[in-house]
Amino acid sequence: MTDLLADIADTADELTNPRQNVERIQDTDRSRNKRVRRVWVAVLPSLLDQLARAVQPGESYSEEEAGRTAFESRPAARLDAVDRLVAIEAGAAGWCTRSGVELRDSPAGNIRSMVGAAPSIGSDNQSMLLGDLRAWRTWAATVTGWERPADAPRASCPHCGKINVLRVRLARKTACCLSCGAWWDDTTIGILAEHIRATFDAKPDTNHLRTAAVQARREWEARRLALATPTRPRLPYVDDLTDVRI
Repeated sequence: MTDLLADIADTADELTNPRQNVERIQDTDRSRNKRVRRVWVAVLPSLLDQLARAVQPGESYSEEEAGRTAFESRPAARLDAVDRLVAIEAGAAGWCTRSGVELRDSPAGNIRSMVGAAPSIGSDNQSMLLGDLRAWRTWAATVTGWERPADAPRASCPHCGKINVLRVRLARKTACCLSCGAWWDDTTIGILAEHIRATFDAKPDTNHLRTAAVQARREWEARRLALATPTRPRLPYVDDLTDVRI
């Protein structure tokens, strides 16, 4: 098996197969030496399963930063998870259709079918398939997770230029754009970080904002002075009506 086919199989496995997480819990003895007290082993659902559960109301599987897992309640389906799941389903089905592979009843099944068909689709198509698989893996790794939602910086996407479409998961070093589908993993996340940093470091021109604030202040002062000015003529009798006798 070539390196390209091996990468396709490995990336598909990350998307479709459960994975085991091992956490070594340490403590310190009286001599301040660290020792492993116990090993916490948890089987995590596949990234596609986590993404599918994120779009269904009810109980959700959560993965904490330290690696511990639990089932906990969550709100209604999140739109970014729905969007990415639909995109993955359409992409996997499209690859099967173009390659003459019979469609399965799930995106995971279609992805596994394409792994089997990969040796016969040519090197160019293999490279494109690997690129799509990596994009899907990054989307799922970024969007999944309810107890710690992905960060949503107010920077524009460097590919499509839209704002409020970036999702970043710092713990996994992944990011994606919900609009154009661009993605970044641990090898390219630094490029996106520089783009976001440059966006926030840039000093915007605020002269028009200051001008509008001064104009609004002047209008408010004019209205206040107008209300303070008497609007009725003084009457010839005493202003205090309690002293008026009829």
